Amino acid sequence: MHAVIRILCLLVFAVSVVYGNVASLLLAFLILLSLYRPNKNLSWKTAWHYLRQIRWLLLTIILLYSWATPGQPLFLQYASYSPSQEGVLLGVERGISLIFLLAAVYWVLNSMSRQELLAALLFLLRVLPLSVETRTRIAVRVMLSLELLPQVRDYVSDAMQKISAAKKSRWYQASWLADVFEKLLLEMEQKEPTWIELPGQQAIPLIQWGYPLLLGVLFWMLRSYL
Repeated sequence: MHAVIRILCLLVFAVSVVYGNVASLLLAFLILLSLYRPNKNLSWKTAWHYLRQIRWLLLTIILLYSWATPGQPLFLQYASYSPSQEGVLLGVERGISLIFLLAAVYWVLNSMSRQELLAALLFLLRVLPLSVETRTRIAVRVMLSLELLPQVRDYVSDAMQKISAAKKSRWYQASWLADVFEKLLLEMEQKEPTWIELPGQQAIPLIQWGYPLLLGVLFWMLRSYL
């Protein structure tokens, strides 16, 4: 599948999962299952390792929806303080949507090379009323930012493990983290600049344009009739 089509399918997938229903989430899970199983370079175990890092965000989403959504109390004997049943279900649904979305993003970014990603970004940015030079700069910066995020995460994670147990207070970590990022920025500034070759655009098979359309129709039917 062409890189441009993969990104378009990701956009359709993201909108459908965020605004879909339970049936949409089931279809999203089946799609992800079919994508991860035949891919030897990606696995649910690897994806789950990264998803664990947002567990507190997921818990926050569930708690906010649970107590902020009106409805039938989950615990009738503590109705004044209990979260609502509708809120809990909605929070879990939003949490699952976020997990599926991040898993899809992880698959798309790791299923294409740097040149394929850059070519796809250059192609999609054509719709913006910008000069060729500006579009190229935006595409290169987005690509480099996506490549840099895992490096920053690993750098901070390794540094966090070196903190002694006596210095693991929240205030110490906050000031220490600012110093870590400052050192990281200095190291990056001292690196030699690298040349990036702009890729040529490959023709997209006509039939592949139907993939995001078909995906959107499937999600729309599930949302409309189920």
